[in-house]
Amino acid sequence: MLVERWFVNNLGTVTNALDMNYSRRLDNFHFQAERDQEDFKDYSKTLVVHFRDGDIGQQFGAISAEHYGERRPSNENYDFIFTDKSARSVATLLFRLHDHPYEYAQVIVPFCKYSELRMYDVIRINSTEVPSDWGTSPRIYEDKECGPANDHMGKTKSLHAEIVALTINFQNDGPLQLRMLLRLITQVNDPLYDIRGQIP
Repeated sequence: MLVERWFVNNLGTVTNALDMNYSRRLDNFHFQAERDQEDFKDYSKTLVVHFRDGDIGQQFGAISAEHYGERRPSNENYDFIFTDKSARSVATLLFRLHDHPYEYAQVIVPFCKYSELRMYDVIRINSTEVPSDWGTSPRIYEDKECGPANDHMGKTKSLHAEIVALTINFQNDGPLQLRMLLRLITQVNDPLYDIRGQIP
């Protein structure tokens, strides 16, 4: 496996405060110019979720707010939510998924060996090119084996990740390759964090 790059997404993906406008009333529809003056005019309900609250916000957003400050999504209007239960479910999912900036790794693997992989599969990666617990930089021992028989000691870190992009690379002078963009599963609030033990 070759790790082409790894990066942390910007803070625009973080959500730890939310005024969710939902249950849109079509009988109270206003033209866009009027709606721009009061965004929530067409919505009959608003769910306020804040990291200072004792409910969803406190459970999933307090630590996020401490690290990244108050962060809200760019759009807080949800046209296709009509019930209180659905609103709470979506708010909980938003806070669990977006309480921290996403970490990504872009990797290349042989297509013939990993052709069965699909989008949104959760996989485990183990590489010296991924930053380890010691804070080493990626690729510090590029193309080197890790072990006591070598002149140096490297450290690998096993990570779980969700495949969020998948492409096949065609090469004129080599075998097919699979390029994957992986979202690293590192935070305990992540809904996929609990299934890591089920991945071989």
